[in-house]
Amino acid sequence: MNSFSFVLSLLVVGSYANPLNFPGAKQEPNRRVPNPCMTLEGTVCVFPFKYGDKEYTQCTYDSSPTPWCATKVDANGTVITNNWGDCANTQTSACPVEDLTKATCTAVTGETCVFPFRHLGIVYNKCADVSITGIDNNQAWCATEVTTGGEHIDGK
Repeated sequence: MNSFSFVLSLLVVGSYANPLNFPGAKQEPNRRVPNPCMTLEGTVCVFPFKYGDKEYTQCTYDSSPTPWCATKVDANGTVITNNWGDCANTQTSACPVEDLTKATCTAVTGETCVFPFRHLGIVYNKCADVSITGIDNNQAWCATEVTTGGEHIDGK
């Protein structure tokens, strides 16, 4: 066997050993398929979705103490009533969840607000404007003390 034949045979054998280097084959980068975001019930979340007057690209705490996502949307991208679920973060589900960065502000009394806080089952990440005993109508307020579960303590 002459040296040309020997080199040619090495090239052919080498190209079969590694399919990414096979002559004429497209070299694709290694792509990892990410786990989808799933609900606790195992339904795939749909992003983006609209709820109220906002569009979400991740699980949200909007109107809920637990992050949730849409599982079906209409033609406008709005979540369809009762087609949502609580987001799961497990080995098979990777859900992005909105950041609950703790804001810093003070109450009228001068005390520091505590965020997030929950009041009547809704999680607030900023001052609330819902009616509450002891606060004038339409006046924003915040919790200055919460339970270990994050629940607003009346009068605090």
